[in-house]
Amino acid sequence: MGAAPRSFYFCVLLCVSFILSALAQDVNQFIYHGFNEDPQLQRDGLASVHSNGLLQLTNTVNS
Repeated sequence: MGAAPRSFYFCVLLCVSFILSALAQDVNQFIYHGFNEDPQLQRDGLASVHSNGLLQLTNTVNS
């Protein structure tokens, strides 16, 4: 009789952890590796590509 409640609590804990991890993920992201590998990449304005492939869209920082 003691094993059933423990497995139930384990399942509840597992489900809650899956739900929390799904809610914690940020869906507003843009990741693209290879900005410096494309010779035909066109940039306008202040955008620049660093040697490590990082795309810099602005040169100012807002605090």
